[in-house]
Amino acid sequence: MSKFKYSGYTRDDVDRTKKDRRSNFDSFATSESGFFKASEGMNTIRILPPSFEADERRLFGLKVYIHYNIGVDKSAYLCLNKMQNKPCPICEERNKLDPETDEDYIKDLSYQGKLLIYVLDRTAPDKGPLLWTIPNAVLDDILDDSEDEKTGELLNIDHPDEGFDVTFMAVGAGKRTCKYKKVRVARDSSPIADDDNDYEYLLD
Repeated sequence: MSKFKYSGYTRDDVDRTKKDRRSNFDSFATSESGFFKASEGMNTIRILPPSFEADERRLFGLKVYIHYNIGVDKSAYLCLNKMQNKPCPICEERNKLDPETDEDYIKDLSYQGKLLIYVLDRTAPDKGPLLWTIPNAVLDDILDDSEDEKTGELLNIDHPDEGFDVTFMAVGAGKRTCKYKKVRVARDSSPIADDDNDYEYLLD
């Protein structure tokens, strides 16, 4: 008798297959979580507490070094040299170039340091935790607005029970030239979810 056992497939399998078929863009993240994409106009997010090891995290995220717009598909790759102290083929290619004649290409191959964080899109909470390589300018604005003007106390905006939502306006969402304006940290604290099951799911 055959040992074959039919396992079937799920809706998640279907969605993942469609997503893989639609995009040639290589992602540097292997997480099942999707990526946060700002919507045109006002956005409200909640930065979730970090799940990364204490010695790896910075604030509420993980510091990553990424080479952007690589190849014809304009994909993004982690810099192996900065992240794992291993040979990085992109850096090796960059080091072969002549600074006098290949200045623009050298700039294109440079890595960028970003903070990788988990966020909850308050307008689409059913999407669950989403990864976001938060733009450095947005991060600076959030940190600046996280300080209480009266007491000087720094707000722990990622606290699961007493944290604070963040709002901002995106102009040109979906484009590499997207601008983020009016970045504000709420002054009324709130939990990441009111429902106990949703709360546990998000933290898990």
